[in-house]
Amino acid sequence: MKKENLESNMNEDPEYYGAGYSIFFREDKLLSYSEIYNWWKLKRMISKMIEGERFSKNREYSLLDMGCSRGHDLFRINSEFNNYNLKLVGYDIIPQDIEYANRILKQKGLKNMSFKVANAENPGFEDNSFDVITCSEVMEHQEKPKQVLRECHRILKPNGIIIITTPNIAYNDMLPKRLRKRLKSKVHAQSDQTHTKKHKGKQKEMPYEKHVFVANVDEWIDTLNKIGFHVEELKRGSIVYGGPFFDRHVKLMGFLLFFDDILDHLTYGYSWNIIIKARKRGK
Repeated sequence: MKKENLESNMNEDPEYYGAGYSIFFREDKLLSYSEIYNWWKLKRMISKMIEGERFSKNREYSLLDMGCSRGHDLFRINSEFNNYNLKLVGYDIIPQDIEYANRILKQKGLKNMSFKVANAENPGFEDNSFDVITCSEVMEHQEKPKQVLRECHRILKPNGIIIITTPNIAYNDMLPKRLRKRLKSKVHAQSDQTHTKKHKGKQKEMPYEKHVFVANVDEWIDTLNKIGFHVEELKRGSIVYGGPFFDRHVKLMGFLLFFDDILDHLTYGYSWNIIIKARKRGK
């Protein structure tokens, strides 16, 4: 979907306002199967990293989803890990998304989940509250990412984990300029020393649409280590983001998916996104 079309739809369709990334999961709007693959793979990696914690069925675990949008990730996690005693919490800065998530929660009658409106820089949780924090495609929208990560460290229990998915700036820079333009790269921000820049105008109207922070893998590792995390796993997302070009060239997409699976066993690079699992150092 072109940016101008997205903005137009948001203005004309009240359901779009505050929809965040959940607009990509609307059956009447999402037409790109190749783009679905990218999102499916990110969510699969998150689930695998959670599985790696080998939860015991004899105790309760608490999981927080930052920037939860309409709660689709938490509802999925609740379904996938329904054999465990999980307390699931989600927050987002957009009230309409949280209102929607709470309506679905009420319809499903789930007692182990809750949603609230909060800001990532000051979410309002007590120290050592969560065993797991998931942060999928959120950090690139934060103007103060280190402050957000410090808050995550504060509210995580000792030895708790944070799982981050975020754009891979190294892959974007690796592609020829003409190819980046043709494939309509989704990695908006360009690097300076800190890989940050501010956007004005419609930032408040579409807070999820602008990328204001991206970093390479080495910078992520260094930042997380300084805050008090230890990076345990690095995984890669999809080799392609997807879109109309790949939807029209099915054989090319099929070849890339085959190659994508091979790369999973070789490297965490060559993908639009990286997935990071980091553990809070215990005391």
